[in-house]
Amino acid sequence: MFISLSASAQIKFKVPDLSALYNREATSIRFNGKLTDALDSVFNKVAEVSNIRGFSAALTLPNGEVWKKASGNATDVPTLTALTTDHLIGMGSVTKSFTAAALLKLIDEGKANLNDSIGKYLSTYKNINPKITIRQMLNHTSGVSDYLNENEDFGNLINTMPDSIWSVDTILTYFVKPKNFNPGASWSYSNTNYLLAGKILEKIEQKPWYAVVRDKISTPLGLNHTYAYPSENLGNEPFSHVFLDADEDGISEDINLVNFPIEGLFSAASSAGNLVTTPEDLNKFMVGIHGGSFYAPALYTEIYKNYAPSGAGLRYGLGFMSLSITNNLKNYGHNGYILHQAISNYLPTKKIALTVLQNDASEYDPSVGSKSFDLYIMYLELLETYLKNEISSTVEMVNAKVHFDIKSNIVSSSLELVGDNNLTSGLFTITNQNGHTIRTTASDHNHIDVSNLPDGLYFITCKNTTYPFVKVD
Repeated sequence: MFISLSASAQIKFKVPDLSALYNREATSIRFNGKLTDALDSVFNKVAEVSNIRGFSAALTLPNGEVWKKASGNATDVPTLTALTTDHLIGMGSVTKSFTAAALLKLIDEGKANLNDSIGKYLSTYKNINPKITIRQMLNHTSGVSDYLNENEDFGNLINTMPDSIWSVDTILTYFVKPKNFNPGASWSYSNTNYLLAGKILEKIEQKPWYAVVRDKISTPLGLNHTYAYPSENLGNEPFSHVFLDADEDGISEDINLVNFPIEGLFSAASSAGNLVTTPEDLNKFMVGIHGGSFYAPALYTEIYKNYAPSGAGLRYGLGFMSLSITNNLKNYGHNGYILHQAISNYLPTKKIALTVLQNDASEYDPSVGSKSFDLYIMYLELLETYLKNEISSTVEMVNAKVHFDIKSNIVSSSLELVGDNNLTSGLFTITNQNGHTIRTTASDHNHIDVSNLPDGLYFITCKNTTYPFVKVD
């Protein structure tokens, strides 16, 4: 007997608005100690205070060295198994970047053109305009309705018939609603676009879309731990179970305890979201695509062109997005949700790639005092830790207005500030992750009382220096 997913755990493949979390000034904080020790410490602190059942992360440095770490469990049943960075975890919509990358490689090889209509390659489907171009399909300006987020009937079928294995043709034929707008008239994130992209890969290469991804992307870039699930055989690779709060009691359980098979869920995502991987493989992908010359220069110009509307909290090109993050650093990547969750980016000015995976469907919600400090908070903390170390070794700090750090960025009642300036001479502003000022105060002997703040992620700023911290009981 199956149990259907709760409303909070429904399948979704959409882009969250992360602008409030990432859009802030860069820190200019000195860091003492080895980078690996700092990354380990921050990772452990976030994992320790979070209810998320498992994190897996990797940071690839400019010299190719890789730091990676995992925490939590991969399975609770039939046995308790610790999560490692070798466990496969679903990347959700980061799959779109792989599908786009493979199709762009075919375009680079002269087998297709961005201006080609999809009707040149595909059969006619109801509610899908055959005049849509490949460019419009990849950048979400096609106007095609999203079969997942805009068709409640399909979402209900996934949840009530989780053991059904879905055919892409069935989805495109019966579950795509009428268009949202004419091609090119606006922008709207739609998973349907990437089912169509997968079909075009299959038409051109005469093999399954995931086989094209393997030929054109995974094999050339040395991705040995990336698969389409359930279409490909995972061999002996360890695969993390999904953890979710199916009964909404605030605790995530191993999905096997509620007898909810995930094969149907992943099959419904197909070329829009069903790849599974490791964090190191995702970093290899991001570095391989964005860190070299995988495509002709003119094609890169098209990939990085922004098509998302102003104020969306991101830039969206051809299968890759850019988030508004610290110091407006350039970044190319994607995020994803398929109960498993992922975020992966390459930062070209720093020549680093950072990926965080999560095997838990829970999401951080500061409005309800959630302690589910999720992969986005982990990503932010790891990135800030790298930048602190990188800044300390490349920037002359003498002229900075103030140098300060927080002894521990996971706090309960008091922030302990450390630095080489008279910190009591400055006013400190505490803001929440939405940018709202909570308090302006002077430090008292380098301590700031935060005992009356609700649990959550905050930022403390003094004289243009900003640092994040997490308040917990």
